[in-house]
Amino acid sequence: MEMIQFSNDNIKNSITQIIKSKLIPQPIKIRSIFELTCFSFDGIDAIKQSLLNGEKKGTENIPIKFRYLRSPLYECSVETYNKNEALNVMNVVLKEVEKSIEDKGGNYSLKVKPEEVEGKEKSIEEQIKECSNNKYDEEEDIKYEEEGIKPDVFTNNCNYIYK
Repeated sequence: MEMIQFSNDNIKNSITQIIKSKLIPQPIKIRSIFELTCFSFDGIDAIKQSLLNGEKKGTENIPIKFRYLRSPLYECSVETYNKNEALNVMNVVLKEVEKSIEDKGGNYSLKVKPEEVEGKEKSIEEQIKECSNNKYDEEEDIKYEEEGIKPDVFTNNCNYIYK
C-alpha cells in the first residue's frame, strides 16, 4: 500500500491527532450489587471493616470502589481496560467481603453478579428494584399468621418461620 503524501505538514499532523484520539481504548465499567447485614453490637463497624478488607484486595490497575445504595444494598464497581482481570479481582474482593462479614456474625448475599455495564447499563434504581422484587404483602402475612407462621422480619426474601 502506498503512503499518502500531504502537501502541508499541518494537515498531516491534524489528521494524525484525530486518528490517534479515535484509537484510544475506552475503559469499561464492571459492577456488582450485594447485600450486607450484621445485627451484632458492632454491626456497623463490622460492615465497614468488611468493605475496607475487600477494598484492600484491589490492585493498582484494578481499584475497587464501594458505594452505599440503600440499606442493606451496596455496589462494588471498577473502571478498567482489562475486563477479565477486573472480573477475577472483583470475585476475589467479593469473597473477602463475604468472609469478613461472616467472621463477624453478619450475612452476605450477592444480588447482581459482577458484569460489564457499559452499553447495557441499567439505572441504579432499576437494579435496586430487581434486587427487591419481593415486596411486602400484608394480606400474605395475615394468611400466614392464621396458619401459625410469621414472616422473618430480618430478611427481605419472604422467608417464613414458625412461631
